[in-house]
Amino acid sequence: MIEYWNALSEGWQIGIVFSIIIPVLISLGHLLTKANRDFFKLLNEFHKKLPPKYKGAKESHDTLPLMKHVDTTNMKLNLTTQEIDAFYKELEIFNYNRVFFKRKEIQSYSNNIQRIIRTSQWEKLAISVIQSLLEDESYQRNKPYLFGVRIGKVIGF
Repeated sequence: MIEYWNALSEGWQIGIVFSIIIPVLISLGHLLTKANRDFFKLLNEFHKKLPPKYKGAKESHDTLPLMKHVDTTNMKLNLTTQEIDAFYKELEIFNYNRVFFKRKEIQSYSNNIQRIIRTSQWEKLAISVIQSLLEDESYQRNKPYLFGVRIGKVIGF
């Protein structure tokens, strides 16, 4: 095989690399990262349904320095219970075995969001906590980006 490769001219070798090998590597990379992209697409679709910051819950550190006080009285929630339940169900039935990179981190992140939805008695409180998880800069380091926090925010992966 190596003798056959060496017998080809340099132009043919370059042509084979660019027409066969590189597209195969690109499609292999796409297949390996597809489940990771699907998970973040699911989070981004839910994040788009959340209220904007000015209509969201107000957080303050007035009572104790290490605890947050969340005021949901003026929060404008435009999600229905069915949409929240549908998001919970999508997280629950997501096939985490297809995730090739950072499977444990993605699964624990998803379990944390599911726990917040499941255990919270008030929908507004659960949505405000999830919104702070998805938006707040202090929690971005916990998000299981494939390429790291900074690159993940730039390319939206």
